[in-house]
Amino acid sequence: MWDSIYYAGNPPKLLRVPEKPLKEARSLFSKFELLLKQVSMLRHAGLIEVDSNLTTSPKGLSVNQNQVQECYETSMRWPKKFFNYTPRFVRVHFNEFFQAAM
Repeated sequence: MWDSIYYAGNPPKLLRVPEKPLKEARSLFSKFELLLKQVSMLRHAGLIEVDSNLTTSPKGLSVNQNQVQECYETSMRWPKKFFNYTPRFVRVHFNEFFQAAM
């Protein structure tokens, strides 16, 4: 429901989005809890390694400006198509997020 304000394109001002019903919120939290349990099982089986400090990665991140642009365009395709939404600041956030890796 958070995206309901974009159904007609970019809104002239931000509106308060209605809260999700309690039953739906509980269902979503249950699904998230199930996901965490699945990750835990994969970790205990030795299929994945989890580093909560995000410090030990066997692979280095290497991206260039073209990859960042392609990721941005792919990410924005769905909201543009279904909501006629034209993002104003997302490209800047993408560039700032990947700046250290470029």
